[in-house]
Amino acid sequence: MTNIVLGSEKRKYYLIAAILIILIFIPVQIPFKITSQGRILPQKQYLLVKGADGKIISSLKNNITGSMENFSVTQFERGDVIQFFMNDNIAVGSKVNKNDTLAYISSNLSESELIKLKSELANEIALLKLSSSREKESIINAERQRLEYARKQLEEQTNIFNRQKSLFEKQLISEEEYELAKSSIELFKINVDIASQRLQTVETGSKPEEIELIKTKVVGLQNQIRILGKKFLKYYLLSPINGIVQRSFSQDTLLIVEDVDAALLFVPIKTNDTRMIKEKLQVNIYSSSSGKNLSSKILKVEKAISNSYYSQVNFVLVLLDNSNNKYAADSNYYDVEIIIDTLYPYEYLLKTFKQVFNLQ
Repeated sequence: MTNIVLGSEKRKYYLIAAILIILIFIPVQIPFKITSQGRILPQKQYLLVKGADGKIISSLKNNITGSMENFSVTQFERGDVIQFFMNDNIAVGSKVNKNDTLAYISSNLSESELIKLKSELANEIALLKLSSSREKESIINAERQRLEYARKQLEEQTNIFNRQKSLFEKQLISEEEYELAKSSIELFKINVDIASQRLQTVETGSKPEEIELIKTKVVGLQNQIRILGKKFLKYYLLSPINGIVQRSFSQDTLLIVEDVDAALLFVPIKTNDTRMIKEKLQVNIYSSSSGKNLSSKILKVEKAISNSYYSQVNFVLVLLDNSNNKYAADSNYYDVEIIIDTLYPYEYLLKTFKQVFNLQ
């Protein structure tokens, strides 16, 4: 009886062994894969940040290369009154195209300087015309009236400024209103000086060398206005990419625009496993929170090693087509499967054994 039981047990083990052998060598291939979790970031990200002392800092980061494609700082003089105006059509979630105007910066000092230069240029051009023609009594009278009018304007503005100064000292008006009144005084003083010079010129007549000097001043003022015009162009902040405006939770961040044409999936892989990773391997991506199923291929494996995730890892980059705006970057993590190869069962067991024990 005992022999019968033992024989039955042996047959059972033989049967199990036979089944295992058949399963191992069955001509069916199994996908060998590495699993991890990845986070999706935009291919490019444009940031507009308010820095110290009123600086406006703009930067464009390329997440594929990890480098800054563009970085600029707009600085203003101390005491300048600046204002930041966002485009009314720009809101969180809105789409912007490359070279769309995102915002505009207004500088009180720059605008006052431009008004001053244009006023000086207009007067120098008029002075040049007068100096190049025969002076008549009617022209002299007109210049006297112009000087008198300029003096009256200066007197009125001085009275306004004195009242504004008193209100500012009592903290009844803002610093911006006070500075505007102060800069207006300077402009009216310049107008008086110019009007006085014009009258003196038409009364005494101009020598050839004086006319040449006026011509030189005209050219110099035109160049200054041209340079200031280039400076004003930088006050118009244009989007360097096609993108979506994202919400910012930082008080210093004025605007975030993220590339919508493509997105990047960053996947941490154990450094020991990266030897099996090659470019263009298939990657399956799944998000339980959004129910999204995506598929793509590996773009590259970063060489830099990170000590995060409690072990040494390298990041694998996967480029995702986002032309239909199927995806916007978020803080969610996605389950990722990287298909290394399709193997027969015995190959699968051997590969798994090597992976577990870090064998080459």
